[in-house]
Amino acid sequence: MEYSPIYMGLAFFGAGLLFGSFFNVLIHRMPLGLSIISPRSRCPRCENTLSWYDNIPVVSYLYLRGKCRFCAAPISQEYPAVELATGIFSTMLYYFLFRHTIQEQHVAVFFLQYATLVLLIPISLIDMHHYIIPDSFTLGGLVLAMLLSFVPGGLSPVEAFLGAICGGGILLFFALTGKKFLGREAMGGGDVKMLAWFGAVWGAPIAAGTIFLGALVGLVFSVVFMIRGEDGANTPIPFGPALYLGLCISLLWGEPLWYAYMSLF
Repeated sequence: MEYSPIYMGLAFFGAGLLFGSFFNVLIHRMPLGLSIISPRSRCPRCENTLSWYDNIPVVSYLYLRGKCRFCAAPISQEYPAVELATGIFSTMLYYFLFRHTIQEQHVAVFFLQYATLVLLIPISLIDMHHYIIPDSFTLGGLVLAMLLSFVPGGLSPVEAFLGAICGGGILLFFALTGKKFLGREAMGGGDVKMLAWFGAVWGAPIAAGTIFLGALVGLVFSVVFMIRGEDGANTPIPFGPALYLGLCISLLWGEPLWYAYMSLF
C-alpha cells in the first residue's frame, strides 16, 4: 500500500514532536537517576503539576509565552528546541533514509532503526552536559537488536553478532590503546557500548564506517575547540554526538564515499 510522501512526512514530524517531548524527560531525569515515569512533569520553581495541555509539544510553550501557567517562571528554551529538532530530524530520516525502504522492512526492524537514530537527540545532549551515555540506551538497544535479529527482514543473528563485535571491539581497542599511550581515558565505555549497539542494528560494514567517519567528525570538534582558544588536547570532548553523525553519514553516503576513497589508490 502506497502512502503520500507529504502525509508520511507530516506523520514523522508529528511523531518526532511527541518523542521530543518525552526526550526532555529523559534528558533531565536519567543523568540524575530519577524515574522517567513518575512523578508527572511539574514546574521546578513552584512545583505545581503540569496538566496535559501544558505539555503539548511546542504549542504549549508558544501559548504560555515561555512562562509557567502558575508562577510565570520562564520555561527553558531547550524544551521546545528539543521537540522541534526531533520533529525535523524525524522528518529528514523519512525523506532521506526510510522513504524507499519502509515498505520492504519488517515493522519491528523499521522501528528499531528509527528509534536508534532518533535517540541521537537525547543521547547527544546528555553526553554534552554530563559526559555519559546511559546504559539504558546502549545495552538496552544492543539486547533489543540481538533479539530482533531473529525477525525476518533485517540482519541475521550471526550478522548482528559480528556487527556488535566489530563495532564494540574496534572502538575498545582504540580506547585501550589510547589509554596506554596518553596515560588517561581516551574515550568512555558508553561509546564502546554504543558502537556495539549500532553494529548489531546495521552490521559490521556500517559500524566500521561509523568509527572512521565519527573520528573525522570528532577531529573537527577538537579543531573548533582549539580555534575558540580552548585546549583541544585536554578538554573532554563528548564523542557520542560525533559517532552519531558518523553513523548518519555512513548510512546515507557510506558506499559512494568508500568507492571514492578506494579510487585514490
